[in-house]
Amino acid sequence: MAPAQSQTAAAANFFAPRTRRNMPTQNYARLERPQFNPQNPPRARPDPSTTPAPSSPLPAFEDTIVCAPPGHPDCESDDDMPDADTPEPPLSTSHMTLEEKAELIKKWADNKQKHVRKKRDKNSHVYWYMQREAIDGSFYSEYKDGPKIFQEFRWTCIECLRNPCALRKRFQVLESNRRGVTSGMGDHLKSHSITKESHHARINGYGRAIGGGDYTEADAWSGRPRQRARLTAKESVRRWFVKHRLPFSIIETPAFQEMFLAHNTTCVYKSRITLRNHIHIDFIERREKLKIELEYNCATISFTLDIWTAPNRVPIFAIIAHWITPEFDEREEVIEFIELKGSHTGEKLAEIVEKTLEELRLKPKLLAITGDNAGNNGTLCQSLYDSLKNEFDDNVSPIGRPRMRFHGRKSWIRCLAHITSLICDGVLQDLKAGTAKEAKKMLDKWDEENESNNYTIPGDSSRSAIAKIRLLNLWMLRSGPREQDFKSMPRTHYRKPTYDVDTRWNSTYDMIDQFLEFEAEYTEFVDTHPQVKCLLPSSEEIVALYQLRRVLKPFKDHTLKVSEVMPSISQSLDIYWDLEALLDDVVEGVGDFTDLDMSIRNAFSKGKAKHVTYMKKLDDQMMLFAAHILDPRYKTHQLEMMIPDQYSEIIAKVKKYFKMEWPELATLNATDSTPSQPRLDKRPHGVSVAQWKAIQMNKVKEAEDGSAITTSELERWLATPRIRFDVSIAKSPDFLRKWWKEHKDEWPLLAAAARDLLSVSGSEVDVERLFSGCRDEFGIRRHALKAATVRVLTLLRSAYTQEDKIDQKLVKAAMEYDILPFANSILWRPDHFVGKLVDDGDPPPPPPATQAGGSSISIPHPDAMETLED
Repeated sequence: MAPAQSQTAAAANFFAPRTRRNMPTQNYARLERPQFNPQNPPRARPDPSTTPAPSSPLPAFEDTIVCAPPGHPDCESDDDMPDADTPEPPLSTSHMTLEEKAELIKKWADNKQKHVRKKRDKNSHVYWYMQREAIDGSFYSEYKDGPKIFQEFRWTCIECLRNPCALRKRFQVLESNRRGVTSGMGDHLKSHSITKESHHARINGYGRAIGGGDYTEADAWSGRPRQRARLTAKESVRRWFVKHRLPFSIIETPAFQEMFLAHNTTCVYKSRITLRNHIHIDFIERREKLKIELEYNCATISFTLDIWTAPNRVPIFAIIAHWITPEFDEREEVIEFIELKGSHTGEKLAEIVEKTLEELRLKPKLLAITGDNAGNNGTLCQSLYDSLKNEFDDNVSPIGRPRMRFHGRKSWIRCLAHITSLICDGVLQDLKAGTAKEAKKMLDKWDEENESNNYTIPGDSSRSAIAKIRLLNLWMLRSGPREQDFKSMPRTHYRKPTYDVDTRWNSTYDMIDQFLEFEAEYTEFVDTHPQVKCLLPSSEEIVALYQLRRVLKPFKDHTLKVSEVMPSISQSLDIYWDLEALLDDVVEGVGDFTDLDMSIRNAFSKGKAKHVTYMKKLDDQMMLFAAHILDPRYKTHQLEMMIPDQYSEIIAKVKKYFKMEWPELATLNATDSTPSQPRLDKRPHGVSVAQWKAIQMNKVKEAEDGSAITTSELERWLATPRIRFDVSIAKSPDFLRKWWKEHKDEWPLLAAAARDLLSVSGSEVDVERLFSGCRDEFGIRRHALKAATVRVLTLLRSAYTQEDKIDQKLVKAAMEYDILPFANSILWRPDHFVGKLVDDGDPPPPPPATQAGGSSISIPHPDAMETLED
């Protein structure tokens, strides 16, 4: 008897392709139709009488409606069209209670919303070169007698419209014929020498297809072959290493070189020494270009700065410069990233800032410094001011020393995010939240006393609920099995117990929020680990934690908003007032905070006192009030509403500040006392000579009367009404800069003031973000990395990033204008300019070559830069 065939022998091989031979067959005749499910009802078929025929005659080409191309925000793609209306479940005949019906309808609505098809981007390159036109009154169905009806469109090749040819038929295709397929469009575009590869090269700033042969287009003027590319091969390799923080030794690995060989080419660099030297040369060139950029496109400049301790225990002092070009385009770049040696006093920091100003020739242009509320920042500003006073004068003097714009502590802008952090830190400190550093020391002490991990945590009646949660999370993370036990529960499978960081108050909020989210899981964990039973908060403490989370949530949202938007000082007063209103509601128990515990309200009353302290310091910072008045949406209206008692005094100080910083604003714009005769137009037909002379004399008299009214541009600005705006404009963080960009010719003197003030940042979050990215630079195996090398790489990375932003705008504009027909034209040659464009418009003439001044900060020689190795 033959052995029975095993069950696994009949199964198809794991690596076998899925074909009809190895797929199990289905007997569709025996399949039962599922019953009606109210959560997923069938589609309602449209009435045939109301459904237009798909084969309806199309209107003429001239009667079409031009629509926005795919990818444009106004494009109405058929992919985001809603599905046909799905009927509600038949609940009228069912015997259910109202609660059951409501629950069923809710589930049905959620399921319907879940299955609505979302908008899908069109990623094919063909849509860049096709024009879509909606055919009015013509529709087609998804399939024959199908319920979905779509608008009919006609796609026309833009290249055929631009370059009509009698020997070639214009390419057109209907949406109902192509059904979303782009193969025919792609085949047609090949006749115009447009492929996916050439389009990818163009959109990235290159004039030839990636991986193709040499680009040998002849220049129209010299006849020489030229290569149009945004970056050379060596530049692209250098940028890749610098921007991705990679060790230079990777260039010599066989795997890296083989990657190029697989693409039928070779890498332009073979040695890490050559790569290092070229990167250093590139750094020096970019530094000189930055000096020229700041000399011609920067009227005033502001700094954001902070100190950071790297993972290898090296203190780093970073400075980021902010300025606005004459075309009101924002610029920012890291200009210093240096190791601090010795004590971190304000005088020491002032020396570094002054050396940076001297190197970049920015001493008379410094306007403000934004930093946290550390005491050494105030000392920095005052020491820097005292040093600059030896060379400059902070007042306008026609015969004295050159004028500087920096005024010491009055030019020190306190970080808005740091003020919020100080307020919340004070609240948590009053609630006896403790710190992570104290909790770690406590656990270390218990581990040392018990000499094992299996001991019971001693209870403490004075321990707060926040301190209990922190100790519990740290206790879990000190043992791998305990952490695995926490992750073994279904809801916490991919979650890790988190504890707060002493320098980030919002991490305490996240720790509380995680505990309340997984309260049941924490309770289950404590039940299986009785040694930490005393660390589980009681029911009363959990209620207090819910209240604390609710009241801390607006403060966290405020911190995240400041970190994301990084507002200028024109929005600082609004943020101060919002914080004041929020603190008043919490302390007084108004609105959503009526049921707060008195301990929480008392803790926030101390936070409010700290906020009042910083509000009083604004009386000496007229820069914030001046920037606020330059907002055409508010002008002086909000000041009059929010601070009516100080309104008159503040307005007088602001006017004095404007006239001191921008003296031309104090000049009166009066017409000439002896006006010239107005231009005599031709006497209209039917008007007598006497009447015409009387009209002309009236015009002269009106001009004389008008010339008697003399006022300054600042007074006219304050006298004109505010502009009307809606909610979208009120929420726009970049509205003010764009408004002044459009109206700089209408208000030329105030536009100069707006250009100076709008560059001042209200927070130093960008420096914190810079430090977060640099953590990857100091890996565990790279702690020997020299600070001088990191400085070169960080400054060069910032320069690369700014150049990429400008080039991306340029390439986008070039693609919109379609530069191929104008490749050899002097009207549009973005690849032919030596420098980079400073805005979206026409490029300015290149600045004259200037002799670079001597730098007081020594640039490390290539030999001093060590090779970056793992």
